[in-house]
This record gives sequence, C-alpha cells and structure tokens, in this order.
Amino acid sequence: MSVLQPIWEGKPETASRVRGRIESVLDWATVYRYHEGENPARWKGHLDKIFPARTKVWKVRHYTALPPMHRRLCS
Repeated sequence: MSVLQPIWEGKPETASRVRGRIESVLDWATVYRYHEGENPARWKGHLDKIFPARTKVWKVRHYTALPPMHRRLCS
C-alpha cells in the first residue's frame, strides 16, 4: 500500500501496472516458497476495498476524430 498510495490518484494506469507486477512477483514467490499466505497485492477481494477503482479516479478523455485523408495524399 505504501508504494501505491502516492501514485494511485495521480497516475492510476501506472499504479495499476505496478500493482499487477507486484502481484505477479508475489505469486512467483509463493510457488517457490519464498512467501506464504495470501497475496497482499491481489486486487479482487483485497485492494479493491482500500483503493477506488481506476475508472472512479481518472476520467477517460475522448478526442474528436481526424478528418478522412483525401485520395490525392495517398497517390
């Protein structure tokens, strides 16, 4: 939590990726018996109770489409 807390609201995409990587490393450590017990980086049923969902923190910004290219540019 101390790693994710500072970046969760400002950079939710980065925080989500970091959380996923931590979860993967801890899963590996569990398989090779370097770690025992539940994975503290697991989202569902654990961190989802502590941190708001990414979609609640960061609004998606949509941009207008570019105009279609004319045939003369493609020739």
